[in-house]
Amino acid sequence: MHPIKHFDQLKIDEDNESTASMWNLKTIANEIALFRELLSEINCKIGKLTLARFLTAHDVMMSYNKTPDAYKMVHSEEVLELYSDLMKLDPPHSRYYRDE
Repeated sequence: MHPIKHFDQLKIDEDNESTASMWNLKTIANEIALFRELLSEINCKIGKLTLARFLTAHDVMMSYNKTPDAYKMVHSEEVLELYSDLMKLDPPHSRYYRDE
């Protein structure tokens, strides 16, 4: 076995990439569940903002290997509702939420 001298000698095969993607999706799905649980107990801005970002990230990751025609934001309505709630809860930052 030869030691690797440079990072450009590393090879990442599709199996490793697939495993990493699945791990990332599972982690994000777990975080989504935790933030939904948090928001069922308390109405907080940071929880809503973080959940909206996790939902968006999850949708983007799910669509990563799909064609543009098959791309669909599964959580888009929920994300829009979260940002709408944030605009009502935090009017001084409503432009920020609208831009998201």
